[in-house]
Amino acid sequence: MRANMIFLLLLCGVSTLIGLTSCGRQADEERDIEIAVALTQTAAAQAEALPSPTIAATPIPAPTATTPPTTAPTPDLQTAEEATLAEATELETLAALNLGLEPDTTGTGIAGVRALKLESPSADNLWLVYTYGLRSSEPEQNHLLVLYSKSDRGWREVASVELSATSPAEPSPDSIEEGAVQQVHVEPANLWIQVEGGVGAHSGIYALYRFDGRNLRREAFGSNAHSIVGQLDDLNGDGVPEVVLDVSDYYVFCYSCGAHYAQYNILRWDGTRMAPVSLTPLDETAPAALREANQAALTLAAAGLWKEAEAAIDSGIALNIADPLFEWNAVYIQYNAVVKRAVATEDQTMDYPLLAQIFYGDYAAALDLMRAYTPADIFALRTPLIIGTAAEGATQQLANRILSSVEPVLRVRPNLAAAYYLRGWASFLKHGFADDAVLADLERAAQLAGDDALLVDTVAFFGGDPSTLSLAAPRPSTAVTATTATVTSTVAATAPATIEPQTAASSPTSAAGGRIYYSAQDVDGRSAIFAVAVSPGAQPERIVPDAVQPAVQPGGERLAFHSTRDDMLGVGGFDQATGERLRFTYNIEDAFPTWNPAGNRLFFASTRYGDGRWRLYHVWADGNGEATDMRYGQDPAWHPNDNLIVYKGCDDAGGHCGLWLMRSDGADRRPLTDNAGDARPRWTPNGDAVIFMSDQRDGNWEIYLVMTATGTVTQLTDHPADDGLPVVSPDGTSAAFVSNRENGWAIWTMPIRGGTATSLVPIGELPNWLEQGVDWTE
Repeated sequence: MRANMIFLLLLCGVSTLIGLTSCGRQADEERDIEIAVALTQTAAAQAEALPSPTIAATPIPAPTATTPPTTAPTPDLQTAEEATLAEATELETLAALNLGLEPDTTGTGIAGVRALKLESPSADNLWLVYTYGLRSSEPEQNHLLVLYSKSDRGWREVASVELSATSPAEPSPDSIEEGAVQQVHVEPANLWIQVEGGVGAHSGIYALYRFDGRNLRREAFGSNAHSIVGQLDDLNGDGVPEVVLDVSDYYVFCYSCGAHYAQYNILRWDGTRMAPVSLTPLDETAPAALREANQAALTLAAAGLWKEAEAAIDSGIALNIADPLFEWNAVYIQYNAVVKRAVATEDQTMDYPLLAQIFYGDYAAALDLMRAYTPADIFALRTPLIIGTAAEGATQQLANRILSSVEPVLRVRPNLAAAYYLRGWASFLKHGFADDAVLADLERAAQLAGDDALLVDTVAFFGGDPSTLSLAAPRPSTAVTATTATVTSTVAATAPATIEPQTAASSPTSAAGGRIYYSAQDVDGRSAIFAVAVSPGAQPERIVPDAVQPAVQPGGERLAFHSTRDDMLGVGGFDQATGERLRFTYNIEDAFPTWNPAGNRLFFASTRYGDGRWRLYHVWADGNGEATDMRYGQDPAWHPNDNLIVYKGCDDAGGHCGLWLMRSDGADRRPLTDNAGDARPRWTPNGDAVIFMSDQRDGNWEIYLVMTATGTVTQLTDHPADDGLPVVSPDGTSAAFVSNRENGWAIWTMPIRGGTATSLVPIGELPNWLEQGVDWTE
C-alpha cells in the first residue's frame, strides 16, 4: 500500500447517478428525433474545400473527388494529419445529414457536430461523432454520441447513444462544449469515451462509456449542482484509473452560501464493469490485527469521524499485509478524509469552518472555533457564531446538520465532551432555553472535560452548579471495537437456508414486550392505525384514523404514516403526547415513511413524478422543507444506528433488482439481495440483519432474513397463506408479521431465528394488504 495512493481532486461536483439511454437506431432509422444542428463556420469552410458528399443508404459510400482544391497537396503527398482532418470534415458533414440534422441559424439549438478518430483495440477505422452546443427545449433536442467505421465501401454507423433524461434527478446535459467529449484510456480491451456536460445555470454531468466491439454501454454516470462532476485517476497505482465522482452536498445552507459537505464516490474496473468501491468488513481468514484495524476504520468512517478513520487505516497499512479488500477500503477512506481535511483546513471558499470541522470529524477543532466567545455570546439569540456568517438566516438548517452529525459520533465515542457541547448548542438553536436537554448535554460535556474553562463556565451561565459535577471522574474507555460496525458488504452468492419449524411454540410475548402498531380497517370501514401491547389477551387501541403504514419515531413521541385524510394527503404525523396531527409532505402519492435515528428526518417513497415509477425522497421532519429526490426505489428503511438506507430497487440500467443499500445522502449504493420479489425490508435493532418478505423465492409471500455482512438469506416462514409486512421486536428476539393463515388476517409473532408462529391479535378484513404497514416499539 503506497502512501501516495490518494490525491486531492476536485472540491466541487456530482451527487446523483444519471442514466443515458441507448438509441439503438440504424442509419436509416434516425428520424425519430428531429434535432436542428448547425455545422460551424469552420466545418462549413472546410466542407467547401472538399468535394460535395453523396448521401446514400447505409453504408454511406465515401464521396468521390472530382476536382481537388488547387492549394491541397496531391494524395500521395498528403500528410496523415491532413488526411485525418479531411476525413473528420467529411464525416461531420455526412453525419449531420444522415442524422436528419439541419443547420441552425437562431443560436437557440445544438450548434453542430464534431468527429474524432479513435484509437481502437481492433484494427477497425473507428470514429466518434458527438453533438455540441446548447440544446433547445422547443422543439426538444438531446445530444448524441454515434460511432462510425470507415472502409472501402464508405462510412457505416456502428453504435449510438442518445443523452436523454430519465427523471429530474437524472438530467440530460443541456450543453456540451467542443472538446468535452473525448477518448480516454482505462484498460486496453475496450474503447472508452468520457462525456462532460452542463445542466441549467451551474450544474454538471459526467459519463463514461465503454465500447466492446458491439455495444456502447454506460459504465459510470453522475450529476451534481456543481459543474465539475468527475474524472479518472489511478488511485492505487495499478495502471487502471478509477472513476472519481463528487457527490458533495452544496446546499448545506444554500448553493451560493459557500458551505458544503464534501464526499466522493469511487468506481473501479473489476474486469467486467465499473464497480462501486464500498466499505467492506474483512473475511474471517484475514489476520486478526488487520481485521481489527479495518473494522475500526469502517466504524469510525460510518460515524463521520474521518480524521480517526484515516488514522486507523494508517495503522493497518503499517502492518504491511496484502489484502485487496483492505486496500480498497483504504483508498476510499483516505481519499474522502483528505478531501474533508482540505475543506476544513485549507479551502478558503468554505464560509462556515465550524461545520467543516464537524464534517471532518474533528470535534475538538470545532469547539476551538467557539473559544473566542463567552458562553453569553455563544448562547445569545443573535450569536456572533451565526450573525454575519454563511449560517445567518439558516439557523435551523445549521442545528439540524449538527444534530444529525453528532448522533452517530456519540454512539461510537460516548465520552467525547466536544460532541455533547455542540449537541447542546444545536438543541439550544432549535428550542431555546426551554429545552432541558440543553443543560443536560452541557453538564455531561463539563463532566467529561473538567479542566475545560469554557465548558464549566457554560454550565454556570445556564444556572447549573459546576461544583456538583464529577469533574475528575475517570473516563471510560472509548476504544472502537469490531462489534460497533454497521458498514455492510455487497450481496453474497449464498443459497437460502430454510430453518425447519420447531415442535413447540416459542412465545415472544413475555420476552419481547413492547407495542405493535399496525394499519387496518376500523368499525366504520376507514383506514386507521392501531396499537396493541405484546402480551396475552391485550386489546388493540385505535391511535389515528385515516392513516396507514405507521412508523414510530425513535423514542416513541411521534408517528409518521401515509395519510388518507382528504385535507392532509401525503406523509402525515401524529404527536402521541398532544394528539396533534402533523403534515410532513403534500403529495397524495407519498408513502412508506421511515425515521432516521435522531428522529428529525424522514425517507419515503412516492410516484409523485407522474410516470408511475417509484422514487425515494428525503425530507426534514419539521414540515417546512421540500423533499429531495434521491433516486429510483421504494420501501425504504433507515438503519437504527447509522445513516444507511435499505430499500427495494435496481441498478441504473434497471437490472439486478432486489434489496439495495445506500447512504442517506445517496452515496455507496450496493446490492444486498438479488431477487426482484424481495420487498418491505426492516432492520434488526443492532443493524446486522434485515427482515423482508418475498413472493418470488418459494411461490408465495414468505418472510426471510438476510445478514448484511455476508448476504446469507434464511427463510423464516413456510406456509401456503400470505405472510408479509415483517418487523423485528426492540430486543431483537422476535418477529411480527401479518398473515391470513386462519381464515382471516391477524398479527402473528415468532422467534427471529425461526420457529412456530403464534397469533397475537385478529385484525379483520385487510383490503389491499400490501399497502398496509406494521411497526414494533418499546
